[in-house]
Amino acid sequence: ALGAHPSVSVGGSRRETLCELGIEVLELESITLDEIFGSLQALGERVGRSEAAAQRIAEIRGTWREVAREAAQRPRRSALFVVQRDPLFVVGGRSYLDAMLDAAGLDNAAAKYSEAYPRVSLEWLIASAPEVIIDSSADPVAAADYWARWPSIPAVAAQRVVSVPQSLTTLPGPDLDRSLRTIVAALRGADAAAAAGDGTAPQ
Repeated sequence: ALGAHPSVSVGGSRRETLCELGIEVLELESITLDEIFGSLQALGERVGRSEAAAQRIAEIRGTWREVAREAAQRPRRSALFVVQRDPLFVVGGRSYLDAMLDAAGLDNAAAKYSEAYPRVSLEWLIASAPEVIIDSSADPVAAADYWARWPSIPAVAAQRVVSVPQSLTTLPGPDLDRSLRTIVAALRGADAAAAAGDGTAPQ
């Protein structure tokens, strides 16, 4: 099955135990966008739903293209996608979430990291000066309130700190089009709020 980041796998000892019991084990990679597409197709073929899997992949790709076309009409901004606050983990350059940021018209400030979900320091985050922060952490403190402690961060100053639910954005699987739409909607909401705050129209 596909699961939460960074990837889905069965530990060596557990896999051997399952195999010894005659239980077939299917391991599916789910870090990059292409890996998820491959896993969806493999899973569809395994359960006799290859055509449905191919259709679902085509729909996700279609949403990706549509969102990217819309985003191309707006200025690109640097962004960080926070998956956990303490310790601080962000989306790096190998994750499907990095591809999601790109489609939404954002430049991932942590794209230089080869890890899918690198651990970074707060000092590094502040120095990277993201114009947008997308926060999917499970911390009960609201994202805007949490990051407001560092007003020098451009995203904080511009009121472009958005909270997105983990359940809709950080689970690789057949609903990536919904995940992308969720992020885009949150970004539009932040733009509207920022515009209302300074009296200008969102760009």
